[in-house]
Amino acid sequence: MGKKPTYQELGQKVNELEKTVLERKTGEKALKDANQEKETILDSLVEHVVHQDTDMRVLWANRAACESVNLTRDQILGCFCYEIWPRRTDPCPDCPVVKAMKTGRPEVMEKYTPDGRAWFIRGYPVQSATGKIVGAIELALDITKGKQAEKALRNAHNKLERRV
Repeated sequence: MGKKPTYQELGQKVNELEKTVLERKTGEKALKDANQEKETILDSLVEHVVHQDTDMRVLWANRAACESVNLTRDQILGCFCYEIWPRRTDPCPDCPVVKAMKTGRPEVMEKYTPDGRAWFIRGYPVQSATGKIVGAIELALDITKGKQAEKALRNAHNKLERRV
């Protein structure tokens, strides 16, 4: 049998454990604060920001993305992106997120939805520390008003050209 620790040795161990617990709590608070800061920043954007895994399941979405479909973040998490926004049963054939995960490079497209809106969509691959693609970030911006203004300007220009 081993020697029993002294009161002083036990006290020292308790102090070490308390220090470890305090360091862990401090680290957990810093991590929670950093996550809250990230969420606050991304929720401030008007662009839809959606983090997806390689199967296109939503891992995280900002407030604008959630509000666009009147769902909470908790309701969206784990769902396939293509079921939520375009309401499909499979990925969109021209999806920049799928392309980004295949090519390993950012991909961009403009897309018109059946409801008449125009979108500027970017897909960015997310890589692990080893370089393996583990998902993607989708950024989508509603550019409908800008496209309508461009069309009105073209029409006005054409009308003016005809007059001259």
